Amino acid sequence: MNKILVAAVLPLLALSACGSDVDENADGTTISADGTEMTFGNGEGETNMVITGPDGEASFQSGPDVTPNLPDGWTIFPRASILSAMNIDGVDQAGTVVVMQVDADIEDIIAHYRAEAEATEHKIQMELTTGNARIIGGEGPDGSSFSVSVVPDADGGPATVQLTVGKGE
Repeated sequence: MNKILVAAVLPLLALSACGSDVDENADGTTISADGTEMTFGNGEGETNMVITGPDGEASFQSGPDVTPNLPDGWTIFPRASILSAMNIDGVDQAGTVVVMQVDADIEDIIAHYRAEAEATEHKIQMELTTGNARIIGGEGPDGSSFSVSVVPDADGGPATVQLTVGKGE
């Protein structure tokens, strides 16, 4: 799953390293010396970016009002409040990261996503408990991956949950 985030962030780093070889147009388009084009847009409650380069196009959408583009079989935990969602769609990779607050028992949250992982044929390959926080993650037979982290609120409020689901090479 880290490959998805790397695919979205590396072009930004590459462009920032280009220095004077980057042209920024008034319409929010940035073009680097190698011809890679990035278009930025800010809508109400979301930020969008499209990167077009020699290998194709990748898009990135993020914000508190973005609707998560979860694959079949994956859901937002019942009664969760979405804080932010990020959808990434590239040539060979796609994924969604959802950050939410949930007023539920951590074990119930983990059990919910464990059941979804099993139903979508994802094998749990990692489980970690550190303090009161829990993380599970794994891969599916089609090259997809997922992770869920649940961090309780220190004052007894809703837990913060991050669900990451993606598919790529």
